[in-house]
Amino acid sequence: MCFLLVLSQDKHKTHASICPKLFKSQKLLDILLKIDRSDAPYELTKPFHSSQKVVEKLSDGSVIIKMQVYINFELERLILGFGESIEVVAPRMLRKRIKKKLGNAFKLYMEKGLPKINFA
Repeated sequence: MCFLLVLSQDKHKTHASICPKLFKSQKLLDILLKIDRSDAPYELTKPFHSSQKVVEKLSDGSVIIKMQVYINFELERLILGFGESIEVVAPRMLRKRIKKKLGNAFKLYMEKGLPKINFA
């Protein structure tokens, strides 16, 4: 199993010999993310990806960015790592995947009681 952070087409070609089946059926997609005002300044100075562009600056201080990347494990982890500060606007398929993962995480905190752990 390969876990390479491969986001751009040129990087994909570089790693094709290492992981030839990694993106066999995938193509680069336009990803739209809304980043809230608390994280927008950070994200504008430390972009996720070289293809990233600001599509819109909203009146509340949040921004919508666009980047062209492969949807992979690392991208999902990056989005999930920003928690409530980021929202997937498009594509719908990625939005649904992130929504499902966040819903599953929410359920972990809704369970009654904590697991009993013996620290002895």
